[in-house]
Order: sequence, then structure tokens, then C-alpha cells
Amino acid sequence: MVDRTAKKGNLLTGRTLGWAAVIVLLGFFLGGLLWFCLVQYPWADLTSDMAVEMLYAKHLSQARTLLPMDWYYTTEVRLLHSSLILAPVWALCKNFQLTHTVAVMLLAALMYGAGAWLLKNLGLSRLWACAGALLWAAPLSRVYFICVQMELYYAFFVLDSLVFLSLWLKLCLGCGGRGRAFLTAGWYGLSLLMGMCGVRYFQILLVPLGLVAAAGLWAALCKREGRSAWVLLWGALCSAAAGFVLFKVLQAAGMAPSASFQLPRAAALHELAGRAVQLAEAVKGAFVHTPIPWLLLASAVFLLARWRRLPAAQRWYLLFCAASCAVNGLVLCVFVFDGGAIAERYALLPMLLWLPLIPLA
Repeated sequence: MVDRTAKKGNLLTGRTLGWAAVIVLLGFFLGGLLWFCLVQYPWADLTSDMAVEMLYAKHLSQARTLLPMDWYYTTEVRLLHSSLILAPVWALCKNFQLTHTVAVMLLAALMYGAGAWLLKNLGLSRLWACAGALLWAAPLSRVYFICVQMELYYAFFVLDSLVFLSLWLKLCLGCGGRGRAFLTAGWYGLSLLMGMCGVRYFQILLVPLGLVAAAGLWAALCKREGRSAWVLLWGALCSAAAGFVLFKVLQAAGMAPSASFQLPRAAALHELAGRAVQLAEAVKGAFVHTPIPWLLLASAVFLLARWRRLPAAQRWYLLFCAASCAVNGLVLCVFVFDGGAIAERYALLPMLLWLPLIPLA
């Protein structure tokens, strides 16, 4: 009896120390972001593309509309982005620096929460899920710090994708009752809006998930198991495709902003080897001086070695990462991205969705 009590006390002490470490690290990362916003980064939003986002948020707030017809900055609809987050923050703050600071802190907290929810749905305990989600709160690299955390170019994409993947795992794990109906409705609505927000979601998230859905449906048919989860996923992918078509229809009717977009030149077969080398350099540049790519590779190998002992959710997520690696590697090798910072950003984005492999391992 004494031994059991001692073991229980040690366990509680370990959990307390673990939660304390998570809270301290999260406070350190968020405090660092706040310090950079107020001290080191006060005018960054006026000297980069972030200035356009801020001006767009100001315009939305003044026009009191979600989708103005007199703005042609981008080929993507900012309905999920500036309209729902930056514009309300601007309406409250009415100041460039304060709006930028509040948006940075809000999105950092939301990305952390979405990452913790994803890891929880992958089978980790609440403590380990919150600890693993620190990966999205930490300044992983210079490219991630600038493009995602400070200037928010891709913060919305990361947040949307983490929530979408969490909903997929939650629904595939069989959440029942009214909760399932609510999550399904939210999932279909989010997929429809993703389809309206540009091809980036299809390339990095939706097409790889389509390959996973095809594999899952085939496995279910061969084993004569339930197919509802995979039919549900295909329904969400069709909803995203419908959103893309709807946006094109609105553009043709003059009811949505449009801009010229030229597809990069496709690479010839003899150029693919050189492009693969450039892609490897882009990955190295995206995480320069950090071991993240090597940790991802080692984690994937470790999880593959334990494939038969992995829970179903982790196995399907590992397949998604493999499909995402294949699709994005092919796209980045076939099409020209001129190297440099652009290629580093495009190499960074899919890898941010593979980060759960590190805490899972």
C-alpha cells in the first residue's frame, strides 16, 4: 500500500513538473514574439507584403464587407484570413502596430491550440500533446519565424490545415452523437472555404488526402470493413472542389476579385535531377542551422519500423505524410520556383504538417 502511494505521488510530481515545463516554454516563446513585435519589429508590417494585408484589413473594416469588389491584390480569396481575423482586430485597435501585435499573438495561440488538438487526436496524452505542440510555437527557423510567425503570410494556412486534419482524425475515430453532426458540418464548411482560397490547399493538403482516401477506401473494400469514414473524406474533398469551381464562377461573373496568374514552365525530363538538387537546397534553406529535416526523417523511419504496433490514426497520418512528400516533391521539381526565398517557403509549408511525426516517435 505504501509503495502504491509512493508511486502515485511520484507520478503526480512528474506530471506537475511536465506541465510546469510546458507552461514556462510556451510563455517564453509567446513572450519572445511579443517582444519582437513591440521592440524589434515595430515597422515591419509597413516595409513588407504585410503592409498590404494590414491595408486590406483596414479597407474591410471601413467598408464593412467580407469580400470587396475593388481589391485585386491576390488570386486568393482572403475570406478565412483578413476578413475573419485581421479586419475585426483592426476594427478594435485602429492602429497598424497594435493590430499586427494582436494578430501575431492571437494566431500563435490558435496554432498552438490546433497543434495540441491534432496530437491529442493522434493518440498522445494531454500533457504530451501540449508539449509536442510547442513545435509550432517555437521559432523553428528564420523562414518560419518571418513568413509564418511575424509577417503571417502562411499562418492562416497552417492553422486551417491543422484544424482540418484534426477534424479528419476526429471523424475517422468515430465521434458520435450531436458532436459528430457539428464536427461534420464544420468540416464541410471549412473544406468549401479552403477550395475558394487557392491552389495551395489542394497541392499541400487536399490532393495528398485524396490519395489517402483512395487507399483507405480500397483497403475497406478488400477487407469488407466500414467505408463511412473514407466516404466522408471524399465528400469533404468534393466540397473543396465545389468551392474552387464556385470561386471561378464568381470571378467570371465579376463578383470576386481576379488577377492574372501564369503557371511556371514545366521542367523537361533531363532537368528533373537538377530540380531535385535545388529542392534539397530549398529544404536546407528553410530549416538552416536546425535539425528539423533530419528529425523528421529519423521519426518517419522509427514509426515505419513500429508500423504494426501503431494505432490506426497514426498509421493513416503517416501515409498522409508520405503522400504529401510525394505530391509536393513532384510539384516543386516539375515547376520552376526560381530558387531562393520563394522555394524555401514552398518547401517549408508541407513540412509544417509533418511535425507531428517527431512527438509521435
